Amino acid sequence: MCGIVGCVGKIWRSEEEAFKMLLQLDTIRGPHSTGVLSVGTTRENYDWLKQVGTPWELFECDQWGAFNRRAHRVLLGHNRWATRGKVDNDNAHPFEHEKVVGVHNGTISAQYRLKDHKKFEVDSDNIYYNISEEGIEETLKKLEGPFALVWYNKETGQLQMVRNKERPLYICKSDDGRTYFWASEPWMLRIALSKHDIKHTDPIEVKDGQLVSFDVPFGDVSKLDNFLPHTKAVEFYKAPTYQHSNTSYYPGHNNWHNHAVQKGGAKNNVVPFVRNAVSGDSLKQYLGKTVRFSVVGERTHNHQDYILCQVEDYLNPDLRIFTTKKTKLGKLLLDSNLMFSAKVKACTAKEQFGNYVTVDHRSIKELDQQGMQEMLALTHQRDEEAEKIEAEEAANEEMKMFPVYRGKMVTLEEWYANTAIGCTWCKDFPKPEEADALTWINPREYVCKLCAEEPEIQPYINDM
Repeated sequence: MCGIVGCVGKIWRSEEEAFKMLLQLDTIRGPHSTGVLSVGTTRENYDWLKQVGTPWELFECDQWGAFNRRAHRVLLGHNRWATRGKVDNDNAHPFEHEKVVGVHNGTISAQYRLKDHKKFEVDSDNIYYNISEEGIEETLKKLEGPFALVWYNKETGQLQMVRNKERPLYICKSDDGRTYFWASEPWMLRIALSKHDIKHTDPIEVKDGQLVSFDVPFGDVSKLDNFLPHTKAVEFYKAPTYQHSNTSYYPGHNNWHNHAVQKGGAKNNVVPFVRNAVSGDSLKQYLGKTVRFSVVGERTHNHQDYILCQVEDYLNPDLRIFTTKKTKLGKLLLDSNLMFSAKVKACTAKEQFGNYVTVDHRSIKELDQQGMQEMLALTHQRDEEAEKIEAEEAANEEMKMFPVYRGKMVTLEEWYANTAIGCTWCKDFPKPEEADALTWINPREYVCKLCAEEPEIQPYINDM
């Protein structure tokens, strides 16, 4: 058993602190080693840090100060409970190969199916080597046993994740839609995000068999909008099957299925339960909102024709438009290769019908492709301007002076060196903007503003 936590999108102070708490809470799933991957403001700007021990030990290492000063667009953490391979720094997660760097929760069997399996002591390392060499879809067809995988694709600039039913992974997003968080257990998300006043959706479990990909939002994230992941169904390893010698038609046999169709049984376009992963409570959050959706195709259930669509959001709820291809609306939907937008007017969550939302037909609009391209161009221009401003602000920050022990003023680099061990009381690390609020005990020890207010520590401060 191991644990995986992380976030992607707008990662500022609150999100950083929430991530650190997630990593600390996740220690119960693996105390042997800790690792963190950070992806910055460009595709090539990534770094990782890992070592034997708990998150608290990682936060105290010499390299953490510089690592923590990075601008993050992705933070991916892993707590290892060693199952294969000795406990050392090399066997801690993440593992990096030519195209990917990622973490793994689980222990697969039949590692011999993976490429060059004899070269790897740890199955997780072998998995990411195989992904780098053959791609994720081919790799998943070889994996037998429990797994949850989260990794950064260096080629595409995407943060990706996938799990099977034998390992958990929960995800939620902030109410402003600019940051997604994940963890191996949902209570971790609720505690860490609530503690840092980050309002968020209720955590849901990543659907097993679904590859989730986030385009990492490099550049300015202060006005990040329509930050949605892509999802794709993928195939897992399938054990060999053997032809049954009895040709009778029993349920589950291919011949039985063909026989049923020939006798007027189930038809291919009858899909009573397209997806049940999205709960009724989750569907309610879409009521009254304008959503973007793509068309899947025609469906029939209980003699009722409709066009099945899928909302472009992490939950990907089904959207049913009750019309046929003979109508003007039906032709528009089925003949177009573009996406649409519409306002949600109702949701249904009943066992006999399935879970889905419906929209006001009058609000359906075809999204103009040219307009989308113009929007992307403006976004790119805005990101370039924001990067320029960020660089200028960083340069100005370097020129400032910051107080340390006995009011001595030092450069930013010297200040980071003086604060490298963290707060003496809580072991947390301050930001430069908090420099004036630190209470120094000696040239290398200090307490942060919050800890200085603790009744237990105030007597020590007053005696200074």
